Amino acid sequence: MKKVDETSEKLLLSARQSSLDHLMAQRGMRQLASKLNDALRPLDISAAQFCLLSLLYRDDAPNASELAQEMQSETAHVSSQLSVSDRSLTPYRHAPGEATIVST
Repeated sequence: MKKVDETSEKLLLSARQSSLDHLMAQRGMRQLASKLNDALRPLDISAAQFCLLSLLYRDDAPNASELAQEMQSETAHVSSQLSVSDRSLTPYRHAPGEATIVST
């Protein structure tokens, strides 16, 4: 019986440490996203939109499903983000299917 208790205690301690590590990683990612959002605010795009745009910057244009797989996200969420990004970048559009960010 004592062996089971020691094993259970070790598992609980490991789970506790993993949970704390996860919470600290989440906090760090939120802080990083906040700083990136602040830096991108003059361009009127969010950190999520910037990340999506950086994934789109390649020779072969990916579709929403491929992006979702790469981002480990839902296709519907990626499609929604693409729509929002497309609307926010419309003033900078200078050719069909091509967008540039204009610095002022």
